[in-house]
Amino acid sequence: CGYDIHVKNEDKPWVMPNTAGGRATRALLQKCGVLSDATDEFEYLLLRKYFINGVANLLAIVGDCNCDGLLQHHRETMETLYDEMLEILRVPHADGFALAPENFRDVVFAGLATYRDHFPSTKLDFDAGAKLEIDSLNGYVVQRAKEQGLPCAAHERLIEQVNALVAARDGKS
Repeated sequence: CGYDIHVKNEDKPWVMPNTAGGRATRALLQKCGVLSDATDEFEYLLLRKYFINGVANLLAIVGDCNCDGLLQHHRETMETLYDEMLEILRVPHADGFALAPENFRDVVFAGLATYRDHFPSTKLDFDAGAKLEIDSLNGYVVQRAKEQGLPCAAHERLIEQVNALVAARDGKS
């Protein structure tokens, strides 16, 4: 393809919808050597990855740990984050949940476990002094909760903790 593309987690395929555009993107990525797939399960796979990121990425900053450390020392907090996400996102993401298995919780935590000693990308961004994707991760859950009039205390608290750490990191405390 003429380009050298480097991706994180290159052993996991980039997924896209099984549409004409998705299939064309898959073909281009495969031509460049990037593992990819256009699938009818796109909405579910997107939701699965979002849940993994939602319970892990910002919490890895607060806990200063990798995925193994999260599962060993922060499981209760992750369970609470998961429960809030499930309640809040169930309606707006009904298409993805319709494809999810009954043991979706187990799937999410087993998926996180596959990252073992890796640090979530947001933790790496924090350590590098980069801007964080708070609004597109847990901030999105908070936004959806407000739209539906639902409580979202765990996600709000996590965002406050991360914002305080960012302010301290950046000398704005």
